[in-house]
Amino acid sequence: MRNIKLIPVTLDCQAVIEYVNKLNQWEVSPYEGPHQMQTESRVLDMPLNKLIFDAVSQAVAEYRKTAPLLQIAYDEGYKVLKYEVGQEFPPHIDQNQLPMMFTRCLSIVLYLNDDFVGGETVFGDIGVTIKPQTGHALVFPSNFAYPHCSTPITQGTKYSLVTWLHHTI
Repeated sequence: MRNIKLIPVTLDCQAVIEYVNKLNQWEVSPYEGPHQMQTESRVLDMPLNKLIFDAVSQAVAEYRKTAPLLQIAYDEGYKVLKYEVGQEFPPHIDQNQLPMMFTRCLSIVLYLNDDFVGGETVFGDIGVTIKPQTGHALVFPSNFAYPHCSTPITQGTKYSLVTWLHHTI
């Protein structure tokens, strides 16, 4: 679990949840497959973006202690994912599938709440399961060695915020 870190960050998670629910611009995830997928919403509020950026930066600074050569060019912005009962995200990798000038190097899942049942992040190939904790960022490499999924929600609603950090090739 050396490259998978669950890092506490400072963020008013409830404010993020309230913002996206008030915005009410949820879209069904574009993933194609037989699974019942989560809905997602982009975070466009500039003051909120700054608070999220600070929390993500805090997580990256802590992660860099184990990866000091990590060079970050930019992030993809922030999406809040909402998983309701029966929704999940099947096994996948986060690395870009298309050749780009920049490529994803780190995935960040910031858990906004933990008052639900299910919704663990599972790295099945390496036998690691992460139980979401409010205000913690899960940071891990985006590459093929870290396929992962989010298990179905069986009770409550899960909110998480995701972004991907890129480095130049």
